[in-house]
Amino acid sequence: MDLTHHFLLSMPTLANSWFDKSITYIFEHSDTGAVGFVINRHTQMVSGDIYDQLKIDCNDKTRRSVPVFQGGPVDEERGFILCADNPIPNSTQHSTEKPDKAFNKDPADNDHDDLEQANADRYNSNEFGIGISSSIVHLANLGRGQGPTSHLLLLGYAGWAAGQLESEIASNSWLTCKATEEIIFHEDCEQKFNMAAKSIGIDFSLMSGDVGHA
Repeated sequence: MDLTHHFLLSMPTLANSWFDKSITYIFEHSDTGAVGFVINRHTQMVSGDIYDQLKIDCNDKTRRSVPVFQGGPVDEERGFILCADNPIPNSTQHSTEKPDKAFNKDPADNDHDDLEQANADRYNSNEFGIGISSSIVHLANLGRGQGPTSHLLLLGYAGWAAGQLESEIASNSWLTCKATEEIIFHEDCEQKFNMAAKSIGIDFSLMSGDVGHA
């Protein structure tokens, strides 16, 4: 089972968990585990808050008002940019590694080495053209309107150890379907979950906590 570039739709069995009513984009899945990002849950922050905390110049009101998402319960202080195209001209790096160092929403938590590494032009993409960057350089580009048009700014990510995601699916925690850029970057955050469910003919309003998985 390879769920790279798939969505996880939380089932009613997760109603009391962190992932309640969440849709998660699986950026990478292999026999060593999986990495994903929740794409339908806003934080109370907007991008302008991140720019100000990291002392990145951005005076454009529209760019400053872009919502920041809760990417997952792992490393919730760490920031990631999920994007649909490469922010580095003529350069793409494919990686099977989980996200490591990233820009931090609190600059006081970055030591010199972390900041230097976070400023490197690191960009990882999967085979479906969706990329992840944790570079402050790329964040600054977004503030200047020079980054990828389709992107999400997230804090934290979701991670599964080897075999863990498969076990959760078998226990009816998740419903899966193929991902689309249209849903990942859809402007209406609240519509993403239902859009993905409808793509496979599912109406979650008719489902109970005891239902099996498709």
